[in-house]
Amino acid sequence: MPDHMITLENEFGRAVISPLAGASLRSLQVLSHGERHELISGGDHEFDPRHVEDGTGCFVMAPWPNRIRDGEIHLNGEIAGTVPVNSGRHAIHGVVRDRTWTILDNSETSARLSIELGQPWPFAGYLEYEVKLEGPSLVQSFTATTDSKGTNYPFGIGWHPWFVRDLGSGPVVVHIPEQEIVWVLDEEMTSTGRQLEPAGPTDLRTPVIPDVGSLDHCFRVALGSTSFLGWPDGPTLAINSSDNVSHLQVYTPEGAICVEPQSCAVDAFRLAAEGHEGTGAFVVTSAEAATGWTRWSWG
Repeated sequence: MPDHMITLENEFGRAVISPLAGASLRSLQVLSHGERHELISGGDHEFDPRHVEDGTGCFVMAPWPNRIRDGEIHLNGEIAGTVPVNSGRHAIHGVVRDRTWTILDNSETSARLSIELGQPWPFAGYLEYEVKLEGPSLVQSFTATTDSKGTNYPFGIGWHPWFVRDLGSGPVVVHIPEQEIVWVLDEEMTSTGRQLEPAGPTDLRTPVIPDVGSLDHCFRVALGSTSFLGWPDGPTLAINSSDNVSHLQVYTPEGAICVEPQSCAVDAFRLAAEGHEGTGAFVVTSAEAATGWTRWSWG
């Protein structure tokens, strides 16, 4: 493994992180029923520590997850700035996924990294990110703070894992037993603010093998709930998160499956400004940092 990669390892698994490529998780090997399984697409191949190929790894989406329509950032009821549009009419997946993160400390089972928020994000701030193995779990936590001037800014975060769809014994089963609502998107993938009860392909409250291409939807889940990915004759991965990481985006491309814990809905800053409830939008101030975590446990 190159020196500029971070490898965390214990008796239950191994994780590899690329500080030069957005602090992305490149590999997650887990021990289940006496066998090791690679759960992250591309994790069992050679990879460039400076670049994450599309459809592989797991990258951090911050200071917003998913899409912002027209790149317009809403704060205190007005458009307070913009970020470059890079996906149709949207700005997508934040501004830290392609940047180099600073390593603050690193041990056999944990690493702590940081990055300054700034252009093209129009607010100054600071994001700290910790990744650690705790028994048969990978815990990823964050703290977002203001700069020395106490600049307020809207904040959201998410993780975009490309999980392996099939480990050899059949496709993965997805189960979100405490799925509450699905946010409705229009034909341009713009969030409308409407909230519906999951139905048809979007209903994952019972175990489902999602069809390829059937989902690219954002769900709010019950606080403290656990969601599951189960591979036949292989591991089951349980995902639970802090109360402020209250959403899951589920995306079903060919060859992988993405179940993405995130703190807020798609375009949450705009939806909150329009008066929609339950968006998960948050504002970082000098008096209140954003902190939270997601835990992925296997067995």
